[in-house]
Amino acid sequence: EQFAELPAEAFEGFQAKQLKRLSSDLLEEMSSDAFDSLNPDAFSGFNPKKFNDIPADLLEEIDAGQFGELKPKLMSKMDDEVIGSIDPIAFEGLTPEQGEKMNKVVASNFDPAQIRSIQPECLDAMPGTVLEILLPDLSDNQLSGLEVLQGQGDLEDIGGPVI
Repeated sequence: EQFAELPAEAFEGFQAKQLKRLSSDLLEEMSSDAFDSLNPDAFSGFNPKKFNDIPADLLEEIDAGQFGELKPKLMSKMDDEVIGSIDPIAFEGLTPEQGEKMNKVVASNFDPAQIRSIQPECLDAMPGTVLEILLPDLSDNQLSGLEVLQGQGDLEDIGGPVI
């Protein structure tokens, strides 16, 4: 009960080790304002089980900075319901290291708005089988960004005159 009474500002200085040790029961008591205030660096303290236990109303509060701090291995172990609860804006924070660990099962649960929020650098790092799943929902900007990234250093695929 006392934990739920703490002001949101009390969570701004949370560190990864503290979040790692925080029980799932206490996470469930946390207000959305408190969760939103968590230091992005603290998100590296989540393991897959604890992350998958976060209540949906808190998952909706995750921002791009926080999402980008999750351990890459966690990306392949997210539950379907968890993925569906994460705001598409958070996907802007996905890193290439996280993209490398993405698998087809997790990626197949992304909704189109989440997919369109992923940066080209992250898409480029994903395994080909994962990228194939996401391809139909990519925006023109993402496709252009991917084309530029994949064309770097491979002059035969550029398709234009060499200057």
